[in-house]
Amino acid sequence: MCIGINLLALNVADLVIKFFSQSKKIEFDIESSVLHYKENDDVPEDFFLEYSLSDTPFIQDADWSFVGKPDKNSFLNYSWYILNEKDKVVIKVEYEDHIQLKEITAVLDLKKGKGVVAVVPLSGNVDVVKIDPLIHPLGSLLLLYLVHQKGGLLMHASGIVDQGNAYVFTGVSGIGKSTMCRLWKECGARAVNDDRVVLRLQGDDVIVYNNPMPYYAQFPVQSTLNKIFLLKQSPENYIKPLKGVFAYSRVLGNFIQQFYDKDMIRQHLEYIEKVLLKVEVYELGFKPDYDIVKLVRAMD
Repeated sequence: MCIGINLLALNVADLVIKFFSQSKKIEFDIESSVLHYKENDDVPEDFFLEYSLSDTPFIQDADWSFVGKPDKNSFLNYSWYILNEKDKVVIKVEYEDHIQLKEITAVLDLKKGKGVVAVVPLSGNVDVVKIDPLIHPLGSLLLLYLVHQKGGLLMHASGIVDQGNAYVFTGVSGIGKSTMCRLWKECGARAVNDDRVVLRLQGDDVIVYNNPMPYYAQFPVQSTLNKIFLLKQSPENYIKPLKGVFAYSRVLGNFIQQFYDKDMIRQHLEYIEKVLLKVEVYELGFKPDYDIVKLVRAMD
């Protein structure tokens, strides 16, 4: 095991990820989104990521496979880039208004379970950069590829556990995923997450997990997934089963999938197919009241 100045082990969706830095100027913020995901340092890791400070951009001119940025906002603005570089995944984030960071770049060797992360601070004279190791949006992009490498999926969905049953609710942005999660919590269910969940195949089961989210801390939750609901706003509550290719095509677009490599894409689609062979899918028309909770509970 590598022991150094700064070593942090996390357990996310039953994956052990270790973050390490030899630099005295990097301090991992354990009071951030990762607060409740800490793992013992002596547990063997699935992935090992080494962080270092850099004075200059790690990669400048490149033919990026994916580029993205959020709508302009008053909280945090950035651009992110993904590149396939000699069998490695490169993730780069440029920050416009972060108080400490100018840029951060991760280079991942997924097959070896290792990666390096270069942090470029705003000022070269910085004393200490205190950083959430899964800082947004680097963290969500890292998890996408790390989870994929271990046969899992990230999904835009809310999830709940109720009376021993776990459900996820998915659909287009604004359809009501967070509203559905709130309704269930108010009826006594436990929230998995209201925006993004991890699905992993474990034997004959599909396990749904939460994962560290930006800007708030949450205790880990996991449960065997029973049903997937595709949300649709409706004047009346109803449940309609979706089967086969129709279920697959309706749910497919709700899985997070920034993959550029044909083998990654094939594996991703195979993982989805395996999940849908084990978990029933339904269209759920709903109006935002507690009757929808009663309707779903009556199924079991």
